Amino acid sequence: MWRLGLWLWLILLLGCQPLEPEHPTATRTPLVISTPRPTPRPARVSPSPEVTPTPTDQGDFVSAIVCRDEAGEAANEFDSEVDEVFVCFEVEDVPPDTMLRSHWIYTGQDAEFEAFDNQLVGGREGFFSLGRPPEGWLVGEYRVALFVGPRRLRQLSFSIKAPVVVAPETPEPTELKALARSLVQGKASDQDRALALYSWLGENVAYDVDGFLKGEYGDCSAEAVFKRRVTVCSGYANLFKAMADEVGLESEVVDGFSKGYGYQARATPKPEPDHAWNAVKIDGRWQLLDATWGAGGIDQGKFKREPSRDWFMVKPDQFIYSHYPSQPKWQLLDEPMERTDFEQLPLVKPDFFHLGLHLDSHEQVLIETDGDLEIKLSGQSDCLLSAAIEQNNVRLEGSYTLVRRNGRRHTIEAVFPRAGTYNLLVFARRPGETTGQGVISYSVQASRGAPELPKTYSSFAEHQVELIGPRQATLAEGRPVQVRLKAPGCRDVFAQTRTGQVKFESKNGEFVADFVPQGDVVTVFGVYGQGQRGEGLVEYRVGPPG
Repeated sequence: MWRLGLWLWLILLLGCQPLEPEHPTATRTPLVISTPRPTPRPARVSPSPEVTPTPTDQGDFVSAIVCRDEAGEAANEFDSEVDEVFVCFEVEDVPPDTMLRSHWIYTGQDAEFEAFDNQLVGGREGFFSLGRPPEGWLVGEYRVALFVGPRRLRQLSFSIKAPVVVAPETPEPTELKALARSLVQGKASDQDRALALYSWLGENVAYDVDGFLKGEYGDCSAEAVFKRRVTVCSGYANLFKAMADEVGLESEVVDGFSKGYGYQARATPKPEPDHAWNAVKIDGRWQLLDATWGAGGIDQGKFKREPSRDWFMVKPDQFIYSHYPSQPKWQLLDEPMERTDFEQLPLVKPDFFHLGLHLDSHEQVLIETDGDLEIKLSGQSDCLLSAAIEQNNVRLEGSYTLVRRNGRRHTIEAVFPRAGTYNLLVFARRPGETTGQGVISYSVQASRGAPELPKTYSSFAEHQVELIGPRQATLAEGRPVQVRLKAPGCRDVFAQTRTGQVKFESKNGEFVADFVPQGDVVTVFGVYGQGQRGEGLVEYRVGPPG
């Protein structure tokens, strides 16, 4: 509304005020002063490091002047697509009834300009604006000056950039050999050339999920895959080899057994190879890669493209956890592994190695337990682990796992609700990440069930808390209980119950509290550093006495 009123006032004013400035002008293409549009008011004027006001004649009451775009951002250079350029100013100690004029001129060539008058009516801020002409902006520099009568107060310049012309993309070669050569153009090293081929496959070839599930793989030759851009593992491997051959990289297609989609640790091992990948010689040494797994995976019965370098040049002692070649020589290990040993390895994901994790116990995928289990790992000191259990591929609700950390060492405790077969899934994340990535899984045969464990929060592992007791998830309502834990670096510990807070006492390196549980849950908090708010550590349910 304020702009509309201002413009109405100016229309009346222009009827009695001359438009021409009081100094000579050129007479070429006119610049058009913008008409009012419902654009937001620019942000409050403030001196900007991007635009430096130019001091001029004495008696200057303009305290600041700056160019801004429609969003209010200060600038001295604008794209040719900008709709309107604002010159914003602030004034101080302005004489009454002062008429302030703006003078715009395009300095790239002679051009006619128009003066624009605006009377200051008591405010500290104001602006002039210039809209994009119907025929578009002239590329080059513009100068704006503010006048009171014939006296120039301030001036500044801005420029309009030439439109960015995007060169059309070079069409991709339609012949396989030509494409391979184009992909490695300018890449001198074997590794860069092999990576270019591997990456192109991941970004351009889709996995044939329907064909895989039906056992109808179609033509997996390199030429057929290049044309169709959809295939199964052997097609990826064949096409990689064909392109590698064309660019002078020695490579082989390797077939064998894998722990991929649908893998079941307790299933009978397959008698025939079920997967294919590649070996490629880089700088005189054979390296392993899997372009199929590097392209993505199967999610809810469909291919989900997720190009990744996780399966490019994988170390042989890591690759063997998921890939067992039919010919032992392609293990590339100093001591080849028997297939029975391969089948007994846990199912390990790439992030397990990326995070420097190492198994300190349970190096075989099959585990038998009488109801509770402890698995020990070590890894990076700032790595955080979590775990869950599932049965028949369904994640179980409840608190069946507890992870504690001591520096680089991690201990995963797990219990199982009843006798049966379960999958124990382990996840890892880095500090600052909110979700973990799967790193390893086991198949566990439990001979009996065990009570749930207390629920723990992420701060439990982050602060290396150790829960001494109680170790069951549910506390009996109305029955006295003692909760004990170790919390290094913790200033205070308290429990929140329905009736209020219970403060823990520090005794012999432990925090201890005796109380009577009330309500539905009891949550234990720890206060760290100089903060006053507690971080959730452990949560118990409260139930009727057993």
